[in-house]
Amino acid sequence: MASAMILFSYPTDMTSHSHNAMQPQKTPSATEQKHYSHSSKHYALMITFNPELATQLAIGSVFAIENKQQLLAEAIQHSIANHQQWYETLLQTYLFAGFPCALQALSTLHTTTNIANHHHFSYDTDQFTRNGEHTCQTIYGSVYHKLRATLQPISPELDASMIIEGYGKILSRPQLPLLYREIAIVAMLRHNGWQAQNISHTRGALRLGIDEQQLETILRQCFHHTTHKGIRPPIIQE
Repeated sequence: MASAMILFSYPTDMTSHSHNAMQPQKTPSATEQKHYSHSSKHYALMITFNPELATQLAIGSVFAIENKQQLLAEAIQHSIANHQQWYETLLQTYLFAGFPCALQALSTLHTTTNIANHHHFSYDTDQFTRNGEHTCQTIYGSVYHKLRATLQPISPELDASMIIEGYGKILSRPQLPLLYREIAIVAMLRHNGWQAQNISHTRGALRLGIDEQQLETILRQCFHHTTHKGIRPPIIQE
């Protein structure tokens, strides 16, 4: 699968510690700009999307939620992904498979690579809220406000956690581009049969610039290696 240039948009204050996988490449063309409407508050990034990297991170995510630590360790050892990319991928598993999953997976990463994480982490709820609202709206597009309006009367606590903890604290981290995150998330959701959330995050991946055929190819390869037969749900257009 060939690499492709994909456009991402991140809050300006999230770019100061960007990983080298997200170095700015060039000014987006008119075609590339169609994926987002930009404002001065956000920083547009061009990355070279690597389908092989996306597949390997998705495979590792599935091994993590299956608690197949030996297979995860082997995937890490033979991957083109670096330690930071694996760290970000496995950190986000707790949003979809719980704290025990992430703790075990990150322990496997630490044991396998023998690399400690010493980066500074500042807990800023206001900043997480702003970043989370932006990232969530990027994923959900025109149905973002409907999502919030539906969830708030069900559980205001979950609504706040979704924005602050999920989209703000974790998924807005710039060390791994959002498209790689979304592909790994779709793999986990399909594996566990969470169909409604799977459709939402599949749409999110498509909004980030990948086409449906390439996404499905990556997921088929992922499930082939994890011996899980993924269900290909319909992509419901808005």
